[in-house]
Amino acid sequence: MIRTTLSLGVSLLLLFVSSCNSPGDSEQSQEDILHPLVNNTEAEKLTFYLGLKEFRQTDSSIVYHASALYQEDTVGLQVEILKDIPEGIDGQGEPIEDQAFVEGGMIFSSLGQESDKFVHALQELFDEPAEEALKDFKVEPLVFSSNNRKVDLEKQATYSFKLFVFNSYGAEAELFATVDTYKKALMITEKDSVYRKNLLSAFIDE
Repeated sequence: MIRTTLSLGVSLLLLFVSSCNSPGDSEQSQEDILHPLVNNTEAEKLTFYLGLKEFRQTDSSIVYHASALYQEDTVGLQVEILKDIPEGIDGQGEPIEDQAFVEGGMIFSSLGQESDKFVHALQELFDEPAEEALKDFKVEPLVFSSNNRKVDLEKQATYSFKLFVFNSYGAEAELFATVDTYKKALMITEKDSVYRKNLLSAFIDE
């Protein structure tokens, strides 16, 4: 009788533990996993991978916490993206001149220490001297939509852009950006390594 009671108790305990470890909990933990900021640090043109987690919405945009892991540190930015960026190219792949370029289509802002570490990571990856990031930097590149459909951040899809980052050092730093609303990720790839000083200038120079 005692053995039967103990067996029943163990079974109930296992059932309780199983119910606590629901699929929803597993999915949530997967979302919280940080990916490396850069997979191949030796590449000629670096690609930066940032996971996206929604902060809040405005009438016209969605504000994300974009974060990744660099060495042992969490690095990140606040990224605000317009909800309804129009298509920038037509069915033949030609730019739609009057709507392809969007000002304020994507804005990168400081989150404090996490963003300071992001800028320091860039400096280290670019083999540039360490300098302090602006306390409250706000980087607003000119955005070219490389999509032949309207951007809808509420749908699961992948959207491509070209960014022209204004800075004090020289010409606009050119980058390619991909927003994947299914994987909840932002990938940014250098167009050319010659723009590295220009890009850093946007984060550290007045």
